[in-house]
Amino acid sequence: MANEWCKSGRERVLLEEEIQNIIDYLSKHPKKSISEARVALDIDASRPSINKALLRSGFRAYRAPKKFYVSRVNIDKRLAFAVEHRSHTENYWRKVLFSDESSFSLINSSGRTLVRRFSGEEYQPHSIQQKSQCQTLMVWGIISIKGVGPLIRIDKIVEGEETLNGERYLKLLQKYLLQAYPGLKEKKFKFVQDNAPSHRYSEVIDWLEEKGVEKLYWPPQSPDMNLIEGVWNEMKYRLRGKVFQNKDKLWTGVKKEWRSISKDFIKDLYESLPRRISALEEAEGKHTKY
Repeated sequence: MANEWCKSGRERVLLEEEIQNIIDYLSKHPKKSISEARVALDIDASRPSINKALLRSGFRAYRAPKKFYVSRVNIDKRLAFAVEHRSHTENYWRKVLFSDESSFSLINSSGRTLVRRFSGEEYQPHSIQQKSQCQTLMVWGIISIKGVGPLIRIDKIVEGEETLNGERYLKLLQKYLLQAYPGLKEKKFKFVQDNAPSHRYSEVIDWLEEKGVEKLYWPPQSPDMNLIEGVWNEMKYRLRGKVFQNKDKLWTGVKKEWRSISKDFIKDLYESLPRRISALEEAEGKHTKY
């Protein structure tokens, strides 16, 4: 009588042709799983066997980086921007001011939410996390080569209004922009804002022109080129894992982190811009590592 125990003990050796077929398939469909590749290619080897073969070939699975969406038309605009600015050195970018809005949460997750509970309590109110329960605070800020500038709490521009429309953005600029950077009126600096609807508000555009503020055209869907995004990311990293009882305490925490951003950190961001432009051109307007 045959030894049934031994029948399943040895993994089937994959042929080199089969391994290459799997690599070709997953290269064309990088988000497909090994199990899906097995079915599509009708390979009877086990998933662990295929995975080991792929690892030996250096074909590994990596976590897909989260990136912003870029439309086809904006890919072309991003590439045109890179080509236009490819020859600009750090000295050119030192005269540019970068501004933007960002939101911060009362609960700053460190990545995983763990709950201590007994078996069978997974759906009890104390064991679940509701995605919509966390309040946020929106702020506006601006940076220059000399460091961080004003940081403005949006819901204090017009009391109780937590978002930024065109009218509120105009009030913000009128109150803070030229007071902080009077050199804008003499065109000593260029001003960067993205293409948010509030930034394209007709009265905002008219006011900037009236005051002689020179705007630098910015391609849509390009946070990887806007240096202040690096500041927001650093602040959120520092706030990771912290919980604030209310928006006033969150605001205190956000201001503290804003003020702690060093001039060297900002300087490093400015020095990276020629490399960012080069990377954008090499990527032909698509995503970069920044």
